[in-house]
Amino acid sequence: MPTESKPLFNHDLLMNPEDVRAARHVFPAIGDVLDWPDLRAAFAPHERAAIHAKRQSRGSGVLALAAALAALWLAVLVPEITRYFPGRLTPQVLTIAVAALATAGLVLASRVLIGARKERWLHHRTATERLRQLHFQFLARRARQIAEGDGTVTAAILEERERTLEMLRIDLRPGMTRPADAIMEDLGGADCWLVDEPAPDPALAARPAVLGELFHAYARLRFQHQADYATKKIAPGIGLWPWEPEGQARRINATAYALTFMVVVCNVLAVAVLALALPGEVWLSVGTQTISMLAATGALALRVLEDGIRPRAEVTRLRNYRGEVLELYRKFEATTDVAVKISLMERLEELSYRELRDFLTLHHEASFVL
Repeated sequence: MPTESKPLFNHDLLMNPEDVRAARHVFPAIGDVLDWPDLRAAFAPHERAAIHAKRQSRGSGVLALAAALAALWLAVLVPEITRYFPGRLTPQVLTIAVAALATAGLVLASRVLIGARKERWLHHRTATERLRQLHFQFLARRARQIAEGDGTVTAAILEERERTLEMLRIDLRPGMTRPADAIMEDLGGADCWLVDEPAPDPALAARPAVLGELFHAYARLRFQHQADYATKKIAPGIGLWPWEPEGQARRINATAYALTFMVVVCNVLAVAVLALALPGEVWLSVGTQTISMLAATGALALRVLEDGIRPRAEVTRLRNYRGEVLELYRKFEATTDVAVKISLMERLEELSYRELRDFLTLHHEASFVL
């Protein structure tokens, strides 16, 4: 499959024309099964809506924290500002500014914490993953029929999956149902499967070459793709605020450590200035204490951010998921037994459903979507 320099993870559904061409070239016998235009048409609007909702929630969360932090910093600086600008209106103006910033922070935070943006994001992200699961559940549960190679059987499978897709599209319409809530409550995984088990057919004769191609396609597009996705998500990342949660956690910890170190240094300097009775001790002592308070509130804001997005919990979840995917992948590649391979494919689909439930639970409880 084609590769990209930025994190795009929908090549498994062949969302780009070059993906379709590559899949049909590499897997010619099952190209019609891998290439599902109607699924892509259902997937794309949910993907766009999820990205848009996430950007909105991210913007509100960042602005809420910035406004609250600015209010705290301004409140800390009020005594110094009134000292150097002693006009009669200065305290009143500063008080109004602090109140305005604090109110803006509360309003923006309410849009993140109790607003509908995060819920919309979770809904559309649920929809994209359920559509993805539908595609690969058909490969897992109809593998033998697909490999049988009979045109009539293949046509029946394609017709069946179109009917299933239409029912799923109805279930995933915003406002119709709350699939995210249903999945979070489905602790036993009873609703995992969107595709029924195939009826036994003693006359079914799967062609080994086609079955081998299907297994190879599933390994590339499902096992390897899921493992690569998790690997990229737990990478350190680059930039000031990386896309990866591992990178976010590292940036937060490093900055909070630096601010905490600054608090300690400023307090030591303040004590030293007073103890040594240095020239300008009042100014130096007040200055170091002010910087210390600014740094302390900055560190507090970072911890609030960390608690809001929970990057460490996300990394732990992804590490566990990646480990389980790779273990199933290892077993899948090691066996030549058709029944065992199909069983491992089904286990991966069940694991994917559990991972989706864990993802929804984590982000439902998190304050921000960043």
